[in-house]
Amino acid sequence: IFDPWSKGTEETLKINVDTSNAMREGLTVDAATINWWMEQSEAARKALFTPAPIKLRAALAALSEWYRAYREPRVSTVWSHGATFDLILLQAAYDLTGIKAPWHYRDMRDTRTLFDIAAPYGYWDTARDGLTGLPVEFVEHDPLSDAVQQAAWVQRAYRLIGANRGQDA
Repeated sequence: IFDPWSKGTEETLKINVDTSNAMREGLTVDAATINWWMEQSEAARKALFTPAPIKLRAALAALSEWYRAYREPRVSTVWSHGATFDLILLQAAYDLTGIKAPWHYRDMRDTRTLFDIAAPYGYWDTARDGLTGLPVEFVEHDPLSDAVQQAAWVQRAYRLIGANRGQDA
């Protein structure tokens, strides 16, 4: 949970899903993705098992409960790093299990689009340098670490756009 106009995160949640259970539920695993994970750091691979993976339905229910607890008034959007991946995969899992996703399609936001919009304000010049608020234990490709980092990038983009709003008319 984060405020795009602020700094840092308010609340975090990390749930790992049992791959075997997810496959029994009907989800699929892509060989290229398995190969990609095998090339990642040991810390990133270990992060897939901490906390211990749980069944898909339990994971979706826990995510839904957590999201709804913060939905109003503090959370009005759900972000993903790309419009065609994270939230699409989550939606497919919700659809497959018959569980309703906790967000409305109008609540979904894409970081990559925001970063492109912020580019004329100098976003790419400084976005990856000197960000504060990242966890000391940051592990690249650990989903929670990535989400916290991406939240910081969204906050930087909002500040850049907001600081220049109305000046380029």
